[in-house]
Amino acid sequence: MSIPKAASRQLLVSRAARESAFGGGATVDRRLLIHAPPVRPAANFLSPEPVLDGPAPADAARATWYEGAWAWDAVRPDDLAWVLSYALGPGTSTSVDGTATRHVILPGGAWALPSFSAEEVVAAGWQDRYTGGLLRALRLSGGPKPGSYGITMNADVLFRARASGSGSGSPVAGEPVWRFGQSRIWIGSAYGGTTLLGETNLSGATEMTGQWTGFSALFDNRVAPERAIDFYGSTVAIPERGTRAYDLRLSLEIANRTLLDSLIASAVQAVEIGWASGVLAGETVQEFGAHLIWPKVLPHEALARDGADGRVTVELAWRILSDATHGPFVGVVWNRTTPYAG
Repeated sequence: MSIPKAASRQLLVSRAARESAFGGGATVDRRLLIHAPPVRPAANFLSPEPVLDGPAPADAARATWYEGAWAWDAVRPDDLAWVLSYALGPGTSTSVDGTATRHVILPGGAWALPSFSAEEVVAAGWQDRYTGGLLRALRLSGGPKPGSYGITMNADVLFRARASGSGSGSPVAGEPVWRFGQSRIWIGSAYGGTTLLGETNLSGATEMTGQWTGFSALFDNRVAPERAIDFYGSTVAIPERGTRAYDLRLSLEIANRTLLDSLIASAVQAVEIGWASGVLAGETVQEFGAHLIWPKVLPHEALARDGADGRVTVELAWRILSDATHGPFVGVVWNRTTPYAG
């Protein structure tokens, strides 16, 4: 018996269409270029509630889930748009110049997260299909790292069922990779709702790109197997989005503590991270890029270290608040692909 090698594995996902009903399945149409260990069965979960008076939960209340941890060390616009669409909810896509498409993705108001399907091609003749996929958590991080693009993305996923599969899909072609060295960052007073690429969308913005040394952003939907099922039947109850947790941390190297004092003494602010790949030959507008915008944040923790030259290295954590108009987060992705989770 031959043992499949990691290099022979392929991971396919449903990009264009989400599942119309949770666990009902959707057509896979995209191959992800990521590091993805095999999807593993999670433990069987029973009701966490004690049985005080009555029969124990029936076998139908027992659920086997399947977990995966997916990692990107090269993040392309297609990857980011797909992950954000399933982590936060489908966005609004608009054609810009006949070739570029702008996707604006915000945390949705509906209570049920969109679900997706995936297929893992283990080896020739061995293909597993997973349905009822939920994106539990997403982390984006970046910083200067020799020999790499400097931007990484990690997603924790959860599936409801497994069967045999036969779908196919191709990776997106022609997209550039997001590089940390091409990124810019602004800290401003407010976000007004624009979606410009390559420049700030904040009012009262100060560009901090020259002082920026890294970032980490977390979107945690807090979807756990033991919380995602109705243990007194077979109905799946996905936790409300109101339970989602956010985290944003920036690393800065600034000239002195005066600037640090002004950052941490400020009231509510807005933070924006932007990347534009440049105008392609023969085109008039940007084709590929992304902006991550937190419209309402409050600095709540700072770890500062003095350097020998008087400069200060700062690890700054922000409390993510919800803006009355734009919510806690706005993601804008530009590429040539549409739709996502339609």
